[in-house]
Amino acid sequence: MGTLAYIINEDEIHRMLVEDLGLDEKLIVELDKKFILLPEISKERIRMLLQGYGLQELSNQLYEILTVPQEFGTYPEVEDVLESLKENFKLGLISNIYETTARWVRRRKNTRKLLSYFSTVIFSCEVGYAKPDREIFYKALCDLKSSAENTFMVGDSLSSDILPARSLGMQAVLIDRSGKTPCAISSLKDILKVLKFLR
Repeated sequence: MGTLAYIINEDEIHRMLVEDLGLDEKLIVELDKKFILLPEISKERIRMLLQGYGLQELSNQLYEILTVPQEFGTYPEVEDVLESLKENFKLGLISNIYETTARWVRRRKNTRKLLSYFSTVIFSCEVGYAKPDREIFYKALCDLKSSAENTFMVGDSLSSDILPARSLGMQAVLIDRSGKTPCAISSLKDILKVLKFLR
């Protein structure tokens, strides 16, 4: 959901993984790819995953970190843009997130409100596949009853969002809120100008 919202305490969670558990960045990335596919984050599932790395003794500590209550911030323009888009388009959301994060997203008032704008919400942990896997994009198209040619993708990752969407025939635009990426938009409100131009 990084295009729309962010985890306020994400840096603290990352710090705990590195400093408290001693995990290196490469391992965190590897584990992340596996955790976003799990339908449930449990001590046993974590222990089984860590066993492959010889780190099963960290399973209880990692479980405690992954189940820390999460607070979300939403970017200031998001609600207004979604409100405008919903008037003329069916909206879908695809997100690579942990089962624990998905639960907090559905509980928190601000993110629960965001979900209400979408005709379909697809979380990797609930379907068993994640971006950039084409299957998750096909599911969105199926849910929205739309063809790739008539679908527009906005995402914050070139490799996970934009390239797979374009490979299916969708038009897609990258959002980079830092403004450092050429040919990317820096705010979701810019999508309104892009769509107006395309129409």
